[in-house]
Amino acid sequence: MSVRRPRRSAAQWSEIITHYRQSNLSAQKYCQQHDYSLATFRKWQTRYNHSPAINDEPSSARLVELVTANTTEPTPSHTLLIELDLGLGMHLKISR
Repeated sequence: MSVRRPRRSAAQWSEIITHYRQSNLSAQKYCQQHDYSLATFRKWQTRYNHSPAINDEPSSARLVELVTANTTEPTPSHTLLIELDLGLGMHLKISR
């Protein structure tokens, strides 16, 4: 007889996948420790890897703090450089 596990939202699976990545465990061991279905975990892992943000709720505006880099090199006034750390190993660099 199979065990019925609770349904989780996309946002919850996003958190689960993030915690898994930080755990340094195999997917199978992680799922066993947390009582997740490995098949469902793999499905959401695939979705999470192909989508920058998984959320089943309407998105809301969010403020992100931008910090200026301390540099000793003078920057010409016509140079523009913006670097954003988007998390999950993603970085956005804009220069002009």
